[in-house]
Formats: sequence, C-alpha cells, structure tokens
Amino acid sequence: MELVKYAPVDYRILLDKHGEGLVIELTREMKIKPERFYVLKKGSIEDYYPINLIADAVNKLFDLDITEKDIDPREPRGQQIKMILERNQKIRKYWKVDIARYVAERMSSDEIPEEIRKLMEYLKTQSQT
Repeated sequence: MELVKYAPVDYRILLDKHGEGLVIELTREMKIKPERFYVLKKGSIEDYYPINLIADAVNKLFDLDITEKDIDPREPRGQQIKMILERNQKIRKYWKVDIARYVAERMSSDEIPEEIRKLMEYLKTQSQT
C-alpha cells in the first residue's frame, strides 16, 4: 500500500464488501482519495464466479469430486469453498488465488457479471484520458 502514495500512475483499489471499512481508514491514514476505491456490492469476489467453474476448479486443483449442486448460489461462495476444502483436508495457503486464476482463465466474456463489466469499462475509459 505504500506504493500508492508515491506511484505516479492512475490507480483504483478494488475491495470486496468485507473490506468496505478500509475505505475510511485508508483515506484518513494514507491520504488516498475516496474516489480511488471501488467496493463490490457482493460479499467477496468469489460470489461473482460461475458455479460451474468453481466446481471445476475445486475438482482439478484439489483432486476432489464436487458438483454444482454442492455450491448454494444464495450463500457466500468463498465460505462454501473453504468449508469444502477444510472438510476434505485440502485447504492450503493461497487457495483463493489458485481458484481465482483458474476461473479467470476459463471464464468467457459472457460470464463476466454486469457489475464487473461496468467497472472494467470505466477503468478502460479512464486509462485512455
């Protein structure tokens, strides 16, 4: 985070809903302008992943055999993934990063949620000005 005080580049800080409280803290302590932050409406980034890709990722990366039915779309997906991995003694450091990379590499542009799509379009227009 220290880099953002000195970096001569335009940047945005993406936070999930759980990190919303950091906006005030970082604005005050690091003098980051509030408009630099974007807080996702859903609880965590995993809540935006397609369930079929979550199941694929868990199966391939952790040698498990779950189906889409094992993930409840109404419940926080990150917590569900963690519980599945813990229950099967497959939890490891950086599991979220591994799943994120797997999903991002396989997600089609049609599967990108509208909120994320709009954010990406906004960032693209900002980088061109």
